[in-house]
Amino acid sequence: MPHIPAYASPRLALLLGDPCGIGPEIVARLLAEGPETESPGTATANSAFARRQNPGCAASQDSCLTDQQWPTNGEQILPTDRRSASFNGVGIVVISDAWVLDWGAQSAAVSVDLPRYTSPQDLPASIDRPLLLAGPSFDVDAHTPGRVSAAAGRYVLQTLDFALDLALAGVIDGICYASLNKQAMHAAGSHHEDELRYFADRLGVSGYVGEVNTLDGLWTSRVSSHIPLRAVCEHISVDEILPAICLIHQTIRHSGVPVPRIAVAGLNPHAGEGGLFGSEEIEVIRPAVEAARDEEIAADGPFPPDTVFLRARRGEFEGVVTMYHDQGQIAMKLLGFERGVTVHGGLPVPITTPAHGTAFDIVGQGVANHQALKQALGLCIQMLRRNREARQ
Repeated sequence: MPHIPAYASPRLALLLGDPCGIGPEIVARLLAEGPETESPGTATANSAFARRQNPGCAASQDSCLTDQQWPTNGEQILPTDRRSASFNGVGIVVISDAWVLDWGAQSAAVSVDLPRYTSPQDLPASIDRPLLLAGPSFDVDAHTPGRVSAAAGRYVLQTLDFALDLALAGVIDGICYASLNKQAMHAAGSHHEDELRYFADRLGVSGYVGEVNTLDGLWTSRVSSHIPLRAVCEHISVDEILPAICLIHQTIRHSGVPVPRIAVAGLNPHAGEGGLFGSEEIEVIRPAVEAARDEEIAADGPFPPDTVFLRARRGEFEGVVTMYHDQGQIAMKLLGFERGVTVHGGLPVPITTPAHGTAFDIVGQGVANHQALKQALGLCIQMLRRNREARQ
């Protein structure tokens, strides 16, 4: 990549995700709304948990991602000063084929007018309002809203590569992206388990990486992730549990909590009930917790998986380590599906995304809720600013 001039303020790349999903419209809605005076993602656990008394998120993805209060026709006009205001002093670089963003704005019934640049070398040294940087192109004839598409998967991979190259070159400090579709990415040729492993490969990371989810001040990581349930037990070892505990500890600290309290869930019902329902808690999970304590991490457990999130909800813990994907994801999504964020932990660059998917069933209807994307953007801003402060 050609030499890019140095710049003073941090920059964040905002990607639209799968162009056939709700990503383009929720990004457009976020940009039209502009920044808030208080950056999203800063809520404390106690104040945020109080908001959970509204049990409005049903099991259906449609109901969780729908915002019926947003107008579905006509243009949402917002004050110019909000559109151009700074996102907590961070320059927002939207990377997209221009027509994809325009389509998203039309679907969301909002107006988005960004300065447009064709090359990273042309970006201004100081970015005081979001701008659009042309990335890889996507053929409009290949656009199939609401459907899995290999063409969309290729565009996603090319756009991710473009953004990661900018991060490696020091042009941007963090990445926030709207939801991707793993099936489309695999159809396009990706052989990675998920985007996290794709990021780690492209960024040359050989150490431990893992997804960390956060919602209203509560964080969760997992020992195993996108694998069949029958394979979970093969990953329940001290060597795999301890890094998951360390990862969530470091990630929460990086968000601003100096000494996070971490609960570790058991694998079996009732955390094994003293060995009656399985011995993993005694033989493996408890030794991993003790090893974490030896590293001065405030970890405790193992706790029964069916009640550990109740204790966390009461404010006893900032983080919960679970043994497999659905053990934590079901709890977190019930607590606030429309606000959850995924952080890709263990990478040299902060990367965040909404915890929800592409919601193909509501694409183009103008009802997709952008709150999780707003939270993901706010958290990425916090993390990249801390990264820069640590380097200075």
